[in-house]
Amino acid sequence: MTNDQFKQAVQLANGDAELNVDIGILLGCALPEFEPVVCSIEVVAKFLRWQAKMFNGLWDWAVLTECQEIVRRKVTIV
Repeated sequence: MTNDQFKQAVQLANGDAELNVDIGILLGCALPEFEPVVCSIEVVAKFLRWQAKMFNGLWDWAVLTECQEIVRRKVTIV
């Protein structure tokens, strides 16, 4: 995943769009044995909402940065 694609995913995750996709393909992605996957930008956006968006609507920037490192190495966007 490129930095531009990550920015697009963050913008999508930050919006109000309903993301009706399954993020199951990314479960366990922080584990060292996780193999790279191919998915849509919507899947990454929903994953970012799940991992880094707090209940008060703000972002946990430390977690978002960790997610960026993970998806940059382990996700290819189609």
